[in-house]
Order: sequence, then C-alpha cells, then structure tokens
Amino acid sequence: MRDYESKHRDKTSGGYIELEIKYTEDDEEKPKPKKTKSDKGKSEKKDESKLSKEVQDLMKLIFDMNMINQSM
Repeated sequence: MRDYESKHRDKTSGGYIELEIKYTEDDEEKPKPKKTKSDKGKSEKKDESKLSKEVQDLMKLIFDMNMINQSM
C-alpha cells in the first residue's frame, strides 16, 4: 500500500492527472434538444474529418463497439 501511495504521489505531482473510469452503463438517456420551427428544413451537418480515408477506417475498426462486445 505504501508503494502505491508513493507512486501515486509521484505521478500526480509530476503532472499526471488521475481519471476515474465508470465501467457501468447509464440507463438514463441524455435529453435531446428540441427542434424549433426554424430547424425543420435544416439537416444536421457532420464535420468533415481531416484524416485520410485509411486512418478513418482504422479508427472505426479499433473503436467498433459491436466487434468488442462480440469478442467478450
């Protein structure tokens, strides 16, 4: 325990930030903003990625939650 606390102090004072990770899924969904009358004709525009197509495909593969869940 002392070793852990010593290492923790060294890391947090050295510029590292401790992150808390939540491993459970929330059952509650975040409320979506309501559309106004002026928003009816407008479609949502996604920001264009500056990454090459190959890198985009790799990121999609790495972070594919369906594939991760199937592997589990």
